[in-house]
Amino acid sequence: MRRPERPGPGCSPPGLVVLVYTSLWCALVGDCLFVTEYFTRTPRKLNAFNSFASVELFHFNVPDDTMMAVWNLITFKEQGGTFGDSCPNRNVTVYFRSGAPPVINPLHTCFPRDTVVPGSFAVTLTWTLPNRTTGAFNVTSPLPGDWFLAAHLPKDEGKISVK
Repeated sequence: MRRPERPGPGCSPPGLVVLVYTSLWCALVGDCLFVTEYFTRTPRKLNAFNSFASVELFHFNVPDDTMMAVWNLITFKEQGGTFGDSCPNRNVTVYFRSGAPPVINPLHTCFPRDTVVPGSFAVTLTWTLPNRTTGAFNVTSPLPGDWFLAAHLPKDEGKISVK
């Protein structure tokens, strides 16, 4: 009998939680002003990409005169109320864009020829520790104003295995 492969007992597939915190550095060279600000966001559960509804969107405001913005990303595996060793290792894709939410294309489809896709940056987090992974995204002299971060897991491949 064939049925979908399960990630392990008690593991809610795909059970990953992302925590994002941002640090911003402002400096005024003449007066030697150095200001550091930290922003955190509540952790959110990530899902495999099926549609744009499965993407988690985060919003940040970067103040004027920011010299560097650093987004620190921490992803935890979730298994019920504890962290799950039996959950599969899945890469987490995170997109960044200034001014508006990023235009993403995780299914690698083709856009029509006359479509202009605005620039965004993407980071893929891979697992380095059993239950969590971290990553950082630095922007020197970022544009002030709204910045958006979109995160998701890869599309579920629906692998079948013999049990």
